[in-house]
Amino acid sequence: MHKLLTLFLIVVSLSACATYYDPNDPYIRGIRFFDRKSPEMAKQYWEPLANAGDCDAEYRMGTLYFLGAGVPQDYKIAHERWLTAANKGQAFAQALLATMYAHDVTVVKTVAMTAWYNCQNGCGYEKDLVVAYQWMRLAERYTPYDTGRKSASEKSEKYKQSLTSEQIAKADRYVQEWKPPLGQCEQRRIL
Repeated sequence: MHKLLTLFLIVVSLSACATYYDPNDPYIRGIRFFDRKSPEMAKQYWEPLANAGDCDAEYRMGTLYFLGAGVPQDYKIAHERWLTAANKGQAFAQALLATMYAHDVTVVKTVAMTAWYNCQNGCGYEKDLVVAYQWMRLAERYTPYDTGRKSASEKSEKYKQSLTSEQIAKADRYVQEWKPPLGQCEQRRIL
């Protein structure tokens, strides 16, 4: 009986925060379907949330369009979704916009899946390392994860190498003064 009570308390405490096993969060349900290679089901959970302004779901909907997972591949729609989320401070969306503008490759891992975002051929956008640097610096600032912050820092340093001192100074000022124009979102921290 004591073991059963302990297990119950653990499950309740885990479901109270944003965990991969949270039964009450439709966003998390979408991630689990995405990880099981059911992007159509993930979309059913994420799309209503994204349309209601959930920045994490907006980022994930952009991911579906970028990868062509459960929807037709469309870099323009992916960019639009990520831009909306990024302008609310969603760090993954900011990093992926940087990837697009840098014509770079980024890897994003979930609990059970790894997705590659390869924009070495442009993904339909002109290369702009100043903009890429700005978005990656913002991703570094807004990510809720230490590993994400480290990765964003390394990428922003990489992009910085191709910029002039004037471009760096202007971009750093922009990043320092930037506030989410669409209001700060509450990013989920998935444990």
